[in-house]
Amino acid sequence: MDDRDKNKEELSWELAALKVRLKKLESIEAERGVAEQELRRSEERFRMAVAGLDEGLLITDLDDVVLYVNSRISAMTGYAQDEMIGRPAYELILPSDQWSDLRQRNQQRSEGRSDRYEMEAVRKDGSRFWIESNAMPYLNGAGEVIGTLGAITDITQRKEAERQLQQSLEDKEVLLKEIHHRVKNNLQVISSLLDLQAQYFPDDRIRAAFTDSQNRIQSVALIHERLYSSTDLVHIDMREYIQDLVMSLFSSYGDDISDVALQTDITSLALDVDQAMPCGFIVNELVSNALKYAFADGRKGVLFIGLSGGSGDSVEMVVRDNGVGLPPGFDYQQSTSLGLRLVHILVQQLRGKLQVVGDGGAEFKICFAIKK
Repeated sequence: MDDRDKNKEELSWELAALKVRLKKLESIEAERGVAEQELRRSEERFRMAVAGLDEGLLITDLDDVVLYVNSRISAMTGYAQDEMIGRPAYELILPSDQWSDLRQRNQQRSEGRSDRYEMEAVRKDGSRFWIESNAMPYLNGAGEVIGTLGAITDITQRKEAERQLQQSLEDKEVLLKEIHHRVKNNLQVISSLLDLQAQYFPDDRIRAAFTDSQNRIQSVALIHERLYSSTDLVHIDMREYIQDLVMSLFSSYGDDISDVALQTDITSLALDVDQAMPCGFIVNELVSNALKYAFADGRKGVLFIGLSGGSGDSVEMVVRDNGVGLPPGFDYQQSTSLGLRLVHILVQQLRGKLQVVGDGGAEFKICFAIKK
């Protein structure tokens, strides 16, 4: 084979190799074209999905300059999308007094931390609205933080509903306080009328019955007075309530009990009205009985009143004196005394237990569970 034939053969092989490479290039080019088409379709689907979100999507750089917003952000703020691109987001939609707060939050994003918060924003026309932002770090392909990706929700209607609800609650609270105030005043009027009526009876027993009725009314009036002056319209501080009630009882019996010493050990315990009122009645009846009968004829002694949380969710209330004691075979359930009959009924209302000890004075111990 001469040199010319060798050159032809080499050229033939090179031509064949070039054809193979060309086919590979054509195949790669075709694949790239398919990939580019798929990428365009994927980008279009992404844009459609983002545009259809109920939430606004906002992307900013580390200086809070807007890189991208969807149409929902535009609808919220009144700005066209291209008006927002390239401008600091905080200058566009936040009052100036919140700029520094948002910059601090963006600093958290640069450190890789997400954040969720609510704040008041400003539309292009100057009107205010509320937004909830769920902000997270925006990363590049290398995983580096290059800005913030925020999902923004307009919560103006929710905030307005919350405001109206709060206003309604405040109005009802004022109304309830006024009701408690008027009930207390009406009870005091009734007590005064009973006092005036009692003056027409010379019989001490009748007048004493009027006094007992006034004391019972006072125990209820104190409940309403406490509720009127408290920020809690449901619960009563039993320590303050019982102390006020007992001092009122001591005052009503005056000089007749000047030699009776009062001792208390009362825990600051909050009970709702349904339990506080029966407890007040019970204390009223037991203290009244002790002051009337245990220390008769100027007898000296000590009256003790205790209230403790007990174990678990139980309450223990004790009224004890070292007076004349109870008669042998005493059974409070069979007693004809109106006061003790009321105590028995009220203990049942509390679903509690009553223990009575009559040696060396009288002790009444009531245990019941705190209402959930």
